[in-house]
Amino acid sequence: MLEARNKKHKMTMISYVTLLLSVALISTHSFVITVKQSPPFAAKTSNRPRSHSQTHPKPKHVSSPQTQATTARRLSSSDDTTPQTQTGRVLLISGSAPSGYGATSPQPNPSWDTVAQQLARRLRNFAGVLKDGSDVIQSDSIGVETLRESPDWLAVNGYDVVLVLGVCGEEEEWLTTALANASTNASPNSIKALLTDPSCSPSLQSQQFAGSYFPGDPTQEYVINLSPWTEIASAKRLLSKTSTLLSRKSSEDYLFALLFALHGLVLPLDVVKSDINPSWEKGLGNIAEFKKMCDKCLPQIKAAMNDPQTKAAIDLLNA
Repeated sequence: MLEARNKKHKMTMISYVTLLLSVALISTHSFVITVKQSPPFAAKTSNRPRSHSQTHPKPKHVSSPQTQATTARRLSSSDDTTPQTQTGRVLLISGSAPSGYGATSPQPNPSWDTVAQQLARRLRNFAGVLKDGSDVIQSDSIGVETLRESPDWLAVNGYDVVLVLGVCGEEEEWLTTALANASTNASPNSIKALLTDPSCSPSLQSQQFAGSYFPGDPTQEYVINLSPWTEIASAKRLLSKTSTLLSRKSSEDYLFALLFALHGLVLPLDVVKSDINPSWEKGLGNIAEFKKMCDKCLPQIKAAMNDPQTKAAIDLLNA
């Protein structure tokens, strides 16, 4: 019985190594297919030159800046040997739908505006600062009512990632009009990902995109199924990951959804670059990581795989 079990685990390990080798070899191919498509809200791009205010918009009702003490803490905690030169810009747009946050909190169900301001403040702390003292991640929050009177596309232009929280009903029209105007007037459009939380209207959720991937395009789905190592397939996996995180109603999960989007589409971020799971994005790195893990922890891995309780816990984590 024990001999049969050991034989089964050996076969599992061999199959896993074979899978990693296949992923690594395929991902090293230079063949890349990219299907480009305009965002679902995009109109024909204008060639009109942009002014400085259009390139660097100042959103209305932005969240409060970090205090000097917080900035000093981020400076002192940064130990990167390579100076950071890239920046990422995130905009959180809040609507009027119930947030569903803080079910066990003394003040449950805060407004999305409160949630957006908190997330914008916290997000800046995950990537340190530049040499001039400005944040690597520049995050702002606005209420969707900002766009109500006259759709102000300048309020949404210039950001890399836009996260929409609780926008539904007539608010959706204000937002989509502003996004369409930004796509028309900005050349090129800066938005690389549009994310929505589950409290947004279904039609708004269907407009989500990440990089070059737009859900619902049969041509793109065909390309992804045919070549899962391509950029567009990676963008689909990124959007799926952020959607999973945004479904959990947790501040930490929302923050990491934004961090993953920035890391995958805008700039490298140390806080999310480590991932123990094999992936197409890692290529040969899958093999190096698996070898290092086996060299250092093989007895512990075997013990865990042979212990029913531990294996059950691992299966729950991967579910």
